[in-house]
Amino acid sequence: MIPADVVPVDSAYAAASQGVSLSTFRRHRAWEKLPPVLSRTGAKVRLWSKDQLDASIKGLPVPPLPRELSRGQLTPEQRAAVKAGAAMPTQPHPDDRLDYEEARLALPEDRRPTPKTWESYLRDGTAPPVRPEDVLCGVSHWRRADLATWNENRRGRGGGPGRQGAPNRSGIAGRQGWVLKSERWALAEERLQRTAQRLAESPELSTAELAAELEVTQRHAERLVAQVRAGQGAA
Repeated sequence: MIPADVVPVDSAYAAASQGVSLSTFRRHRAWEKLPPVLSRTGAKVRLWSKDQLDASIKGLPVPPLPRELSRGQLTPEQRAAVKAGAAMPTQPHPDDRLDYEEARLALPEDRRPTPKTWESYLRDGTAPPVRPEDVLCGVSHWRRADLATWNENRRGRGGGPGRQGAPNRSGIAGRQGWVLKSERWALAEERLQRTAQRLAESPELSTAELAAELEVTQRHAERLVAQVRAGQGAA
């Protein structure tokens, strides 16, 4: 979860800030010496608070997150998570940004879709909309306030409120101009953008080196390079 007012950064930023390549950063597990990540356990992309990461790399005291709870305010579950390496929890804010699984779990339990149903919502466009500015480091996030609005306008079987029905799209204010991207799609876009950036920086970069940096197979890296070069040709 990315707290409101926090600027997130990813592994590419962390590696560059330390003057090493992304592959070196990952190979040496350099994230273990940095502040706790904000992304949930199991997330595919590690995200940090920029302020906390910058301070840590400069050897300065790491500032608390906005609205960070004190240790005395933590539940036993939160204390266990922090002890295991999670970031300190914060007071909920309407503009907190949650990834796809955090967003699902933030919905009321009696109206929470199953993981399979949630994934279908992401694919067919009936999930809550994602604001363009909330695709953070290539990962789609949902604001608590937008989830609440979406949940209030869902309809169940027969048109009334209920867990099983699809959302009532017409009831979502400000939908125009918003985009919906699943995390999988956003990650694919991020890899494509990084491929274009790396080829611009190092035209002779091998697909083996690219595959190591992106943590994909060499065949996958070859497809990414082909996509980038095809796009450049079309331009």
